[in-house]
Amino acid sequence: MAARKIVPAALVLNAVNPIMVQGTALAGMTLLSGFDQDITLAIANGAEVEIDADGDKPFIRVI
Repeated sequence: MAARKIVPAALVLNAVNPIMVQGTALAGMTLLSGFDQDITLAIANGAEVEIDADGDKPFIRVI
């Protein structure tokens, strides 16, 4: 994806594995994981979200 310049703003996942972490790090992508609830149920498909991955406590918020 990085080579084609079609990198998403972030990957938001319920769980990750070392390969996913490596891939996102090498591509310079933001990865958010480890939520208290199932994020795929908490955010509706197609919802517009704001992600702050640079703060002390990264967050995702539905706009």
